Amino acid sequence: MKHPSNFRTLAVYLALLLLAAGCESDSGGDTIGGSNPETATPTLTPTPTLTPTPLPVVPATEGTYEILATFVRVEGGGPAEFNDNLTIEIGPDGQSITFTQPDTGDVNPGTINPDGTFEVSSERESYSGTLEFVRDENGMIVRVILRALNRYEDLQGSVTVYEVEGEVEIVGE
Repeated sequence: MKHPSNFRTLAVYLALLLLAAGCESDSGGDTIGGSNPETATPTLTPTPTLTPTPLPVVPATEGTYEILATFVRVEGGGPAEFNDNLTIEIGPDGQSITFTQPDTGDVNPGTINPDGTFEVSSERESYSGTLEFVRDENGMIVRVILRALNRYEDLQGSVTVYEVEGEVEIVGE
């Protein structure tokens, strides 16, 4: 550097300008900006908090999950709400999926995507929704969460749509 004193002078001058700019609205008080500390209302700017959203992960290998699901009618006739067991089987390819209702014998095959969304259907029934596989710190599945819509058409052609939710804790995957 040829002129270190010029650099320091410039830095001091800029600092004074910035300080003076902050004091321009001073109304004669002892507080920068002219605010009275006893009547001033502090303005806090919230710091955004980023919360990671867990993405559903489809197991790489086959698995069978038994879920007690709650069905809540959103359209059509039939019961307003009921619980039923669902058996969800994911094939060895990690893409084929089958929903079975043991109580009715309904079997609905389909596909599941890497993001956990799925579509399964049979002649008179279909499910579409999301399966979320919650994993522990070792990568083991500890819970499976189901959120879906179920569309059922009875023998007379009447259609009922249900919101379906359920989850199951997995012990010792």
